Amino acid sequence: MLSLRPSAAKPSAYGYILLFAYISLLVAFVFLANGGWRSYQQNIEATKWPAVDAQVTNCSVDFTYGYGGKAYGRKFRAQCVLHYEANGVPFDTKKVAGSIVFVSDKQLQLTKPRVTVAMLRDWVRLHPRGSSLTIHYDPSDPHHISLAGADAVLQKNTPQEQLSIGQGLFFFGMALLLVGMLLRRRVETSQVEGNALPGGAPLQ
Repeated sequence: MLSLRPSAAKPSAYGYILLFAYISLLVAFVFLANGGWRSYQQNIEATKWPAVDAQVTNCSVDFTYGYGGKAYGRKFRAQCVLHYEANGVPFDTKKVAGSIVFVSDKQLQLTKPRVTVAMLRDWVRLHPRGSSLTIHYDPSDPHHISLAGADAVLQKNTPQEQLSIGQGLFFFGMALLLVGMLLRRRVETSQVEGNALPGGAPLQ
C-alpha cells in the first residue's frame, strides 16, 4: 500500500532545521553586537583620546586562584603601574595588559593557547622600570587609560575575531533558514497534493 500523504517525521525535520537556524542567527547577533561595540570603543580610544608618553613605574605578572569554567586553577595577568601627566596633572594608574591566562592541571588543552604565561612574562621584560609607553587617556576621566594596541600580542578573543565568528554564524544561519523554508514548502505542497485526492484516501 503506497500513501501519498507525507510522513509525520518530515515536518519535524524542517522544524529542527529552522530552530537551529534561529539559534545560529541569535548567537551571530550577539557576536556581531559585542564585536562591533568593542571595535567602536577601540576606535574612540585610538582617535579621540589624547596620547601621552607614560613612564613605567613597575610591570609584573601576578596571579589569583579561581575557576575557569568548571576547573579550578590560577589566573595569570600582566599589569603595570604607569606614571603620566594629563593637562599638567600627574597620575599613577595601574593597568592590566592583554588578557588573563587561566592555568589548571585539570584543564584539558586540545589546542595550543593563543596567549601563555611565558608570553606575559616576555612582555613584562620588554617594559622594565623607567621605560616609556605611549598610552591614551579618557579626557573626561584621566585615570581611565588605554594601551592603544601596545599589548595586542597578549590579546585573545579580539573584536575582529568576534566579528568574523558572527559573520560566519550569520551566513550559516541564513543557509539553514533557506533550507528549512524550502523543505517546509515542499512538505506543505505534498500535503496539499495528498489532500486533493478523492477522500484523501491512500493509493492502492
